[in-house]
Amino acid sequence: MIKLQKEDFAFNVDAADCREAIKKAGNLLIKQSKISPEYINEIFSAMNELGPYFVIAPGIALAHSRPSKSVYCSGFSMITLNHPVKFGHPTNDPVSIVCMVASKDGKDHIEALKNIAIFLSDDSNINLLKNAKTEADAEMISKLINN
Repeated sequence: MIKLQKEDFAFNVDAADCREAIKKAGNLLIKQSKISPEYINEIFSAMNELGPYFVIAPGIALAHSRPSKSVYCSGFSMITLNHPVKFGHPTNDPVSIVCMVASKDGKDHIEALKNIAIFLSDDSNINLLKNAKTEADAEMISKLINN
């Protein structure tokens, strides 16, 4: 099962718009050689075609695309934004938490995704995430998500 690590998080990130927020979440996975920059472009293409389908709850985006050759290793990243940005969702904008999902085979990420969904469904965890600042915070949050 995929486990989130402290390197998968960035807090208080500046982003001018939704595309920059997605790029910054993706850069965490690029740095770890889990995806190529092309995966981010695939997310943008899907967003252009389908709209902001991955803004799943008020203030939360779960950016993803289909499994592809641009995903080298399945993984997740999560960023919090200094200032929420609009993704164009009619009810869940603006977004302050962006999670990126990259799946190599369409299956290996399911358990970790379930754990992230459970974590994000608790308002106290959302507050914990929004107030996180340090590597120690990232370590604690990853442990909470991983169980």
